[in-house]
Amino acid sequence: MACDTFIKIAQKCRRHFVQVQVGEVMPFIDEILNNINTIICDLQPQQVHTFYEAVGYMIGAQTDQAVQEHLIEKYMMLPNQVWDSIIQQATKNVDILKDPETVKQLGSILKTNVRACKAVGENFVPPLLDAVLIDYQRNVPAAREPEVLSTMATIVNKLGGHITGEIPQIFDAVFECTLNMINKNFEEFPEHRTHFFYLLQAV
Repeated sequence: MACDTFIKIAQKCRRHFVQVQVGEVMPFIDEILNNINTIICDLQPQQVHTFYEAVGYMIGAQTDQAVQEHLIEKYMMLPNQVWDSIIQQATKNVDILKDPETVKQLGSILKTNVRACKAVGENFVPPLLDAVLIDYQRNVPAAREPEVLSTMATIVNKLGGHITGEIPQIFDAVFECTLNMINKNFEEFPEHRTHFFYLLQAV
């Protein structure tokens, strides 16, 4: 109930959260992001997703792109840390990805990202690209998700000219390492192969 009210307030008053108000030393969004761990620690997963969407609307109201990117970094720091930790563990022991609790955590992080992306809008893409692409590039081939390639193809198709400046970064991260996975033989990594060509076609 409180999270639903919070999202309505965030949608209606989003600009007020990113401006310094009378009697305040910083915008309220900074206070929220500085205390995000404390704020969400007692929330259920669905409430966390709603909270992230609400905060995303506030961040989306920030018109200074450099400030907005800094806010997005702080905003996604916690889910990215949990994601990185799981991926790090998976590089040592891939069986961790079969653990129901780990799968639940990953699913929750993905839902958080979807809600955040929906709320912030296209300006969410560059910081998201950094996190996803670096993870894809640094992972061992077996831990690279083919969905990263299909997601990049979708982003390129949907955002068109808005994403042109990011194309070199996308290719730096996925081209060589994916090519090395699929050029050895034609049987391994069939999904990577398909999604890789969809990405090439999108560009």
